[in-house]
Amino acid sequence: VMQLIVCVLDARISTDISHTSWKLLTELLHGATGSEERVNKNVQLGLFVAITGMDDSGLWDSFHEAIEAVGSATKQMRALKFLPSLTEAEQLRLEEYRERTASAIMALQAMRLLVEGHDHAMQDYLFTQVGNSRSVNVLETSCMLLFRLCKDASAADLVEEQEFECLVNILSLSTELAQGPNERNQEHLSTLGLVET
Repeated sequence: VMQLIVCVLDARISTDISHTSWKLLTELLHGATGSEERVNKNVQLGLFVAITGMDDSGLWDSFHEAIEAVGSATKQMRALKFLPSLTEAEQLRLEEYRERTASAIMALQAMRLLVEGHDHAMQDYLFTQVGNSRSVNVLETSCMLLFRLCKDASAADLVEEQEFECLVNILSLSTELAQGPNERNQEHLSTLGLVET
């Protein structure tokens, strides 16, 4: 099942299928109900083996696209929210933005669960996917969305509940990527401008 989800995300078939795949991946990674563990270590290890054994560039492109779909539309969608009335097309665009935000949240949660518990090897892999034709720095990509959602105090005041959930997931993922300690991720995080935001 894990290999199939990785292959589906890697293929980047459609936004709907990617959203469902991120959701399934998140559900697989969650610890068993009633368990002390917050993450299923067997699934975590199986995913590490699956993704490091192939060129999974498409999976990381899928993550980047899910995050970028929200970040690139944030400013326009916030402007729409302040209009006294919306056309049907504008309402549709706003609904699509909310769906994209839900997908970004699922992708962020999956990434956090991949590194939960100070998994240093996975933390390093999320920094750069060695051996792939393309690589995505998950920490940097996530922080760029944080900057777009709340680049200053006035922008932060406009954050809606779903966007706030997205921010919480970005901060949670950033924390997991830096813990252990993972000095490379900590140093990179310190250079991204997060402290200034």
